[in-house]
Amino acid sequence: MASPHVAGAAALFYQNSNTATGAANVLFGTAALEKLSDVKSGSPNLLIQVPLTLQRSPTRAPSRAPVPPTRAPTPRPTRRPTRAPTRAPVTPTRAPTPAPTRIPTGAPQLQLQLEFQLELLLKPLLIFQLTIPLLSPPHLLLKLLLKFQLKPPLLSPLVLLL
Repeated sequence: MASPHVAGAAALFYQNSNTATGAANVLFGTAALEKLSDVKSGSPNLLIQVPLTLQRSPTRAPSRAPVPPTRAPTPRPTRRPTRAPTRAPVTPTRAPTPAPTRIPTGAPQLQLQLEFQLELLLKPLLIFQLTIPLLSPPHLLLKLLLKFQLKPPLLSPLVLLL
């Protein structure tokens, strides 16, 4: 007897009797013996049969009549118009003055910090992996990339992590 089935049969029994007394006796007494196959050791070979007829049980107390919903308050129109809003006096703010720079600055210097990663793959074996941190202007990096891309069979694939 599987737990969900026993629980369902017990629920049907409780629906009709409204008491827990005798539920196990009724379930074991009405079960059919030796009707199940592939029963595990220690489990009774009983097939639950529910001889109870399904009927709606009467309610114990009368149900209350539904309470009508509370009406939302309706806004009433204003009897007289409200005064026009007053205007606050507006005083203009002073124009901002730029702060002078002390020394003229030169053209900005661009410096990249990149990491170059190279992997040589011979299917399916990774031969070596090379990671070089680069701190250089961009034109040196472009020369380096062009140099490696001229020989794709030797250094393939080329992975650049930015």
